[in-house]
Amino acid sequence: MELIKENEWGLSPQDLNQLLTMFKQNPSVELVQREGRQLRINAGAREKARQEAEARRIQQERQAKINEQKRQEELARMDARPS
Repeated sequence: MELIKENEWGLSPQDLNQLLTMFKQNPSVELVQREGRQLRINAGAREKARQEAEARRIQQERQAKINEQKRQEELARMDARPS
């Protein structure tokens, strides 16, 4: 229990609750240490995926703005042509 309280892995409250549930099913130091590390790894992977998704979203928004600007410029050129 002390390992869970110390939270040396920096786990979120949700992950700590998950670790506590695992501990209740199998109260061993080995389980807490192993699963604590694994939960930290999983949290890191989730954060990395979130950041990558955010970066993709931002890039898509930028590209959409560029495409819209090009479309507007093309429309303006077409309107400026003599009939």
